[in-house]
Amino acid sequence: MIQGARGAGSTSLLREAGDAVLIIDDLAAKEFFERKIEDIVERRRNPDVVKTGATETKRMLLAYLHQQGEVRTVNIWMRGFRLDELSELKRRIEEVIAAAGGIGVAEIHLQDREINSPHIQYVGTNAEAVEAALAQLVVDMGYENDLASAMSKNAIPVWMEMSGAYVFDLDEQKRELEQYEAAREKRKKIEEEIGDILKDIRSLKDQFVDEIKRLQERHVSRLERRREKSPRQVKKEVRNKDLNTAVDDYFRRRRKKRRR
Repeated sequence: MIQGARGAGSTSLLREAGDAVLIIDDLAAKEFFERKIEDIVERRRNPDVVKTGATETKRMLLAYLHQQGEVRTVNIWMRGFRLDELSELKRRIEEVIAAAGGIGVAEIHLQDREINSPHIQYVGTNAEAVEAALAQLVVDMGYENDLASAMSKNAIPVWMEMSGAYVFDLDEQKRELEQYEAAREKRKKIEEEIGDILKDIRSLKDQFVDEIKRLQERHVSRLERRREKSPRQVKKEVRNKDLNTAVDDYFRRRRKKRRR
């Protein structure tokens, strides 16, 4: 969907400044606007700052883009977008817009008051070629079924579908995803630790059972040997054992004396 260019007072332009993709051939100009956008992001994070400089930056950016050609806005739907693919999507957006000859800025909006759907907003030159390139991209990545749905002109404003229009914030959604991933990793670690403890318990149990079996077998073996011998044989073995012990003690003492 192609619309007129955004103005400096637009709340949509640079709404997601932290993840904005600048497609500018002039390296010096690109670095200049990147620094300006980074400054906006830092100021927005500071609750004590009232003026972020966003309006002035948007005014300068639009002035630069108008010098490059006719500036218009392109919105491409991507209802199947996955937030964990954000980095890859940004990389490919820059590639396809540059290949289509576009000069401008692209942002990923999860939802706003104009389009009740995740979508790519591009503000810049060569709108028709960029629209076709971005539409093909979202189809290739599986976010839309076909080009027509990606470039749909029948976008329903959110205020027509729900009371109390709400604008989804990309940073907020990213934080929620990070919190979910952190919780999932913590749970996985706890489960692994519990599994290790259970393995140790099972190992100790097996060792205990084996030791009990050995003691039982030894006891049974002793009982069986005693049953096989007569009382006279048992007494003889005891006497022989005592005699042998006495002989060993005698020779042990003799060796100690010689060493002295």
